[in-house]
Amino acid sequence: MKNWKKGTMITLFIICSWIVIFIIDYTQVKRNHAPVFCITEKVYRDGGTVEYLCLGYKVISYNKLNGYHKSHIGFLNLKYDETLKEEQKEETRYLNALEEEPLEFSYRDAITKDYYVLIEEISYNEYILKEFKENITKQKKDEIRLMKTNTEGQPILISLSYENELFIVKIDSKRDELASQKMIRKEYSAKTYSLDISVENGISLMAKNGKRISISDYQPKERKEKNFQIQYKNTNELQTIYTREEKDEKSFNIYAYGDLWINIEKKSYTLKEALLNKKITIDQIISSIEKDEEENQIVSFLSQEGQSKYYIYEDYAIIIKNQEKEIYFGLPNLIVK
Repeated sequence: MKNWKKGTMITLFIICSWIVIFIIDYTQVKRNHAPVFCITEKVYRDGGTVEYLCLGYKVISYNKLNGYHKSHIGFLNLKYDETLKEEQKEETRYLNALEEEPLEFSYRDAITKDYYVLIEEISYNEYILKEFKENITKQKKDEIRLMKTNTEGQPILISLSYENELFIVKIDSKRDELASQKMIRKEYSAKTYSLDISVENGISLMAKNGKRISISDYQPKERKEKNFQIQYKNTNELQTIYTREEKDEKSFNIYAYGDLWINIEKKSYTLKEALLNKKITIDQIISSIEKDEEENQIVSFLSQEGQSKYYIYEDYAIIIKNQEKEIYFGLPNLIVK
């Protein structure tokens, strides 16, 4: 009986000791340190990976030339894995957001911070264009920035980024005293546009229909005042502002989730009143919207199905559905199905 108790105590002591030893080595491994209660069994010629043999378990401490430096613990059948490599962390070339660059941002700063810089006919950091183009081919997220001067010789910062099959163009023109909009953002689908980089055209987006959007020449134009101004007040109630005549193929039904006024020559009218009294036409409104888009005063994009065009102003949004001959006014987050 005494021998049985003594044997049990010894067994429990061995088990508890093994558990303590394993916990100590396990903690070491999780900290990427060498185990304490093991012997070196093998050293690999891959940069210094060491395989340790322990009491009932094995540790492999990887130190590979490809950058993988982690320790693994497992049973005695744990095998060395040649395929392990360091996970690539998502890095960004630029520390600051485009709009966060200081007002005194200079050409020297731009060159140092990996901007593609154009000074007259001389360019700097051309290698960045090659890297950006290669990443687009791999559908890898990336951004390239350009610094150039406008016609008045003032610097403009331009960002072209690629993410989730979208080309995103940002223009920071806060150093341009004549620019009416200091930050512009536009999106272009990579399914419709492809990247084109050449000596003749600089950095461009080329559409399938042949339309070219030059990024390296992209800059805000001096804004001319409209002869009318639209004002919108949201009520979340859909109203019919104007009903088109069936015979008029160029006209539209106009709806709004609020009240609409239009100021013409210092006089204010409801939009319905202005249209009915021919103070303004729908063609003039659409032309003004398209001009705002052309001059980069607003954000615009097509819906996923390509049937609706969104125009986002600061205080309201306009959706034009050409197929249904409908125009909707609402808040900037407006969605019409």
